Amino acid sequence: MQSVGVRRGRWFGAAALALALVLSATPALADDRDEKIEALEHQVREFREEQERMRAEIDALRERADGRPAALEAAVAEVIAGMESGSYAGPAGVRRPGAKIVLGGYFSTRYVSSQLPGKKSSFVDMRLVPQIHADISRNIHFDSEIEIEHAGSGGPAEDGEIVVEYAELSFDLDPRFTLKAGTMLIPFGHFNLNHDDPMNELSERPRVARFVVPSAFGVPGVGAEGVFETDSGMLSYYLALTNGFRDEFDSETGTRDARGLFEEDDNHDKTAFARVAFVPTEPLIDALSVAISGAMGRLGDSGRGSDRLRGFGIDAQGKHGPWEAMFEYDSFSIDRASGTPPPVLPNGDLGPVRGLSGYYAQLLYRLDAPWLSDLPIAEDNATLAFVLRRDSVDLNDRVRGAAPQDDETAWTIGINYRPTAKTVVKIEYRFAESPFDGKEGRDRDFFALEFATYF
Repeated sequence: MQSVGVRRGRWFGAAALALALVLSATPALADDRDEKIEALEHQVREFREEQERMRAEIDALRERADGRPAALEAAVAEVIAGMESGSYAGPAGVRRPGAKIVLGGYFSTRYVSSQLPGKKSSFVDMRLVPQIHADISRNIHFDSEIEIEHAGSGGPAEDGEIVVEYAELSFDLDPRFTLKAGTMLIPFGHFNLNHDDPMNELSERPRVARFVVPSAFGVPGVGAEGVFETDSGMLSYYLALTNGFRDEFDSETGTRDARGLFEEDDNHDKTAFARVAFVPTEPLIDALSVAISGAMGRLGDSGRGSDRLRGFGIDAQGKHGPWEAMFEYDSFSIDRASGTPPPVLPNGDLGPVRGLSGYYAQLLYRLDAPWLSDLPIAEDNATLAFVLRRDSVDLNDRVRGAAPQDDETAWTIGINYRPTAKTVVKIEYRFAESPFDGKEGRDRDFFALEFATYF
């Protein structure tokens, strides 16, 4: 028992001695650690100071090498970095700002057979129309449409063309006010603003939308549009101040040849166009829109006198169940200056046009039966539509039958199939006549088969 106690005493003694040695060494270890941390902090400070000196030397070398201040480079980099959609490298690697771009458009082609003298039944290359939309920023947008018609300009077709239909820069300041600048689709009537081939139910455009408001009618200028909400509905407006028409109105082509003031106006006055539309909140039918249009300006050289142009239009669109209806009337009148030749000259030739007008009324029944979606290539939204249209145009209000196109009236019946909302196949027959003397006035019937699609 004594030996056990001695051993225990020796063990506790050794442990106490070791603990005393550790406790006596702790302050020394702590002092050494603090010294090492202080030395490391000193080294970090020296490294940072050296890095700053090197950066300053590099900036100085850049300024001497190409003369561009470092501050300017930093500003450019900051602008590019701040762009929502980045940038891209142009020629010679020059950076240019990018934008969020949507590229689409539409295409149409058709077969036509006309009774007009000299016309042969033909397949026709109609239109390839790329459309571009770019979100430059949250409130600035760009829209453009480029029409390539009949194989394009310089091709084998006489009337082939490549033309910018519209190119608009929009500043969305408020839903009630958007400022626009560029070549704009003119806000006059419904059809000119909604003329895309896949959107329309018949292949042949109404005569008023070809020869009175010559869709697609676009002119450079500035404009504004917006929407106001009221308790009874939505009121929208679209205004445009433009170069207007050239004084090239005639009894055969109406206003089509009067387009083209893209580079320089032919007088110091400008032509204003406007369209105001109202959509009631609770119409008696499923959907209804009614609009009026107006125009005012001057035609021709300002030195010729007071050739004032005035325009008026009214249009309406409605839908109730499977039935859809559209109506549009447009007219232009010209107050010719004194001394202008009369409508008919003594030798029988025609003088300047003083007024023209036209209208169309269209009724459609749309079938969306379930069996349509079971057809090949059809989607769930496939439809079949039966269309009836009446249209008339007067391209010289002082003379009856002044040209084959003048005072033409027509009925068109058609059917179209949409396997999807974006694509349509149209078949139609147009019964037409005019009081123009001769075969060109009597035989004006027209058959068309068209394929059109958005892409």
